[in-house]
Amino acid sequence: MIFLTEKECVEWCKKHSIEVDESSKPIIPPNQHSLSFYKPVISSVQLSLSRYLIECLGDFGSILFWIMDWPLYKADEMAMILSLRKGYNETRDLIDAPGYVVDKEEIDKLVGYVFLMIAYEWDSFFVTNHSRTMIFISHDGYIVIYNNDKQKIEELREIITDYKLDIM
Repeated sequence: MIFLTEKECVEWCKKHSIEVDESSKPIIPPNQHSLSFYKPVISSVQLSLSRYLIECLGDFGSILFWIMDWPLYKADEMAMILSLRKGYNETRDLIDAPGYVVDKEEIDKLVGYVFLMIAYEWDSFFVTNHSRTMIFISHDGYIVIYNNDKQKIEELREIITDYKLDIM
């Protein structure tokens, strides 16, 4: 796991042909289909959904996990994130290095980070190096999946319905 500054996150996106807007957020390509739904409230369902969302990313070489904002954070949440980062010898504050590049070999750790972002309701993007799939988790309690394959989105719709989550 490699930690990146905001500037380095933007450079990573550009290197992988992912445009960013003036506020440095990834721009969703126009050919992407999407599905928006409200997050589950039960933690075991959040974890199960986290595993499924990572599966949705498909085959990838690396993923940019970019925490964009944590407007409603609590001290214990930040302590947990900083503790996890220290395990990788990362000592910079989250504001100074909000991005993580995660390789396929670290997929289990990525599931944990998705779970924490859903539970904490921190704004975060998960962007694959091939940009076919993106996940956005919002502090407003919803999740959006973007994919260039409409069939994948329809399959996801069925899964989300099985989870009994409200589609937006």
